[in-house]
Amino acid sequence: MTAILTLLIALGLAPADARRDPCKAPGWAISSELATACDFDDARAVAEFNVPTSYTGSRTQAMFTASRFTDSPFAAEALGDVLLVSDRAVSVSKAPEYVKLMGPTGGWVDAGGTVHGAYDAWTMKLADTRISSQPAGTLVSLVKRKPARPFE
Repeated sequence: MTAILTLLIALGLAPADARRDPCKAPGWAISSELATACDFDDARAVAEFNVPTSYTGSRTQAMFTASRFTDSPFAAEALGDVLLVSDRAVSVSKAPEYVKLMGPTGGWVDAGGTVHGAYDAWTMKLADTRISSQPAGTLVSLVKRKPARPFE
């Protein structure tokens, strides 16, 4: 937790639960890497139920698009059956740092069109999805769809 966030909580200017969940803190009080990871969390929650989806992050204003890829089997499918792609591209050298904050489903696209998961735990070819080519450094995430909720 950053010193500024600790101070904001102490002064009552940030929600108390920001100590446990930094995504609850004001966007300007967290790093751009963390703000991006928080926006991915929010976009994943939407994409679990609504695909295709279009979502705009509240902290970074990044645009997210989701597409199913279950037509082509590959190892990453165990983590998800939807690829969530942001319009956020970072330098290829910094991409792994962003992805570490996004968790095991986070990834980034390299110059050859291969998507790499955190710590290279999984890879897949972007061409195997319904997503068009993306610039190197584009941040992505796998999403596991949930069954539709019945009307109550």
